[in-house]
Amino acid sequence: ESTAAIEFKWAINVNLTPTELKVEGNTIAKVKGGKFAGVKVDKDKKRVNPLFNLLKKFKEIESREKVNPTGDETVISFQADKNTPFETMDLVMKTAAQAGYPNFRFVVLKK
Repeated sequence: ESTAAIEFKWAINVNLTPTELKVEGNTIAKVKGGKFAGVKVDKDKKRVNPLFNLLKKFKEIESREKVNPTGDETVISFQADKNTPFETMDLVMKTAAQAGYPNFRFVVLKK
């Protein structure tokens, strides 16, 4: 929970629920029991392959076109269920960093 609020800045929205991983509202992977199911997870490189591939495409588009209206470095706006295991969240964050998005803004729901 948070009582602070900041002005909106351009970001890629990543949402990790107990049942799925979404990027910009699109399901990238299913989650079961706090682990990714039915997708390739590279344990050596510590990344979720479908997420990595999608974010690399986003990065390529950013390098060709001006998609970020603020001109700032694009960050990941990351929202996860409070019961999600840290290892699962860490895997998402490491994947994003490897794809070229090392900066995060954590989203919390205001009560």
